[in-house]
Amino acid sequence: MARRILGGIALVIIALAAVVLVRTLLLSHELAGGETVDRHAFDADRAVARLATALTYPTISHQAPEDFDAGAFEGFLAFLEEAYPRIYAEVSVKLAGGYTKLYRWESSNPGLNSRMLIGHYDVVPVEPGTEDDGSYEPFGDEIAAAFLWGRGALDDKAGVLSALEAVAYVLETGFAPARALYIAAHHDQEVGRLGGAAQVMEDIDAPLAIGGAEKGFLNLALHIP
Repeated sequence: MARRILGGIALVIIALAAVVLVRTLLLSHELAGGETVDRHAFDADRAVARLATALTYPTISHQAPEDFDAGAFEGFLAFLEEAYPRIYAEVSVKLAGGYTKLYRWESSNPGLNSRMLIGHYDVVPVEPGTEDDGSYEPFGDEIAAAFLWGRGALDDKAGVLSALEAVAYVLETGFAPARALYIAAHHDQEVGRLGGAAQVMEDIDAPLAIGGAEKGFLNLALHIP
């Protein structure tokens, strides 16, 4: 029962997080004077389908470097480029640390500090001896009884794709952010982020990074001078 509940939560997270990020990106001081932004319907089914495909890539972080499957990571990154063509056409994209993707969406006001959304797409290995214990394939794309099943549905491919879904959506409206926005899709979070994240921090000028997690919740008031 607990696993079914978590699977259902994954479907909710990808749609809800994308909507929240869209609303966040559209919020700016420039809109306060009454300027409107053209909006269109968000296709949640298509977003979930993209997440389901993302789960099929076994982007496993192993403690032993020799077990690293470069093909799986390269395949996932190629999928992102195919799934979000407008982002790759209009947003700066670079590799950091070999397999971490760093996106930079340029601002309409270069004088403002930039912001960054972070997530990771690597997952931990399936515990040896438990491969046949689950009801669904760990790297499948099955949606059953309104649940999405697959490793990374919560931790954390949903987080990476939610950010990309939000940017893809607002790009369609012609919106330009007042602040530059980075998205960092890390490939080595599960083994310490010594490659991707370390390189990202050398390449960016974002004083604030925001990352989602499945560990619980936190309410805070953030004051930026």
